[in-house]
Amino acid sequence: WFAGLFNYSFWTSWWFGVVMLTFTLAFLRRERLLVKDATVKRRKTLIVCAEDWSFVSHRIVLGRAALVRGDDVVVACNTAAATEGLRKEGFRLVHVPIARGGLSPLKSLKTITALACLIRRENPDVIVNVAIQCVVLSSFAGILVGAKRSVNMVTGLGFLFVSDGAKTKILRQIVSLLLRFYALCPSIRVIVQNADDYALMKRLGYKERCLALIRGSGVDISAFSPAGEKTSEPKSAIFVARMLWSKGLGELIEAARILKSRKRDYRLVLVGDVDPANPDSASKQDLQSWQS
Repeated sequence: WFAGLFNYSFWTSWWFGVVMLTFTLAFLRRERLLVKDATVKRRKTLIVCAEDWSFVSHRIVLGRAALVRGDDVVVACNTAAATEGLRKEGFRLVHVPIARGGLSPLKSLKTITALACLIRRENPDVIVNVAIQCVVLSSFAGILVGAKRSVNMVTGLGFLFVSDGAKTKILRQIVSLLLRFYALCPSIRVIVQNADDYALMKRLGYKERCLALIRGSGVDISAFSPAGEKTSEPKSAIFVARMLWSKGLGELIEAARILKSRKRDYRLVLVGDVDPANPDSASKQDLQSWQS
């Protein structure tokens, strides 16, 4: 057989060609598999919130954790002053016109269209929708284009579910109907922050396996820790929030007036600002009238 290696007919036989072709194809396939393994696709997370500043104040820790994990994090919101700083951190911000202060049909349609186009283009592995307006609009857009999975963070039901106005009641029924529809979608999960919202979601049709109750967003105790007891007077009470009536602002001011009428030595500090885009917000004039 050794002598046969030098036989011309051996090198030109058809079966030798088949053997060599098989080895060549196997080698090339192995190289492609190695390249494919070396370029693992990054997980992509799309976070939808109304404003860039609200992402900074409420969900920046979530976004940073996704970046540390290696995710490609896309933030869809109204871009403004905070956008450049977020981009420097590694977030990809995309402007989406999310009109706050209500659910105008035309503005909502514009938002849904923009979100649907974004979701189709980016094809994220998971969409995180923050707050009730983004939950309603982004979930609808995701269903239209076949989003893989969505996590709806219902951090509160907002002005829509506490106001008794006629227009608000109609909108509340529409939103409730949409939430019932979303409960039928197996790709949607919901996170709530209090037992009342958890019970409401169950009444709307969400199964327990699709619901999670996380009691609040938490506080970074390395940044906010007690500075030690102080005995100096007056004692202080601090309200940290947007100046919204639904957050108990009116009751707090009334309590402050009662304490003042009883000549109690205290100081009430309001830490936050008004939110002109929210119909539930106090005004600048209100804040000025409360100062003493």
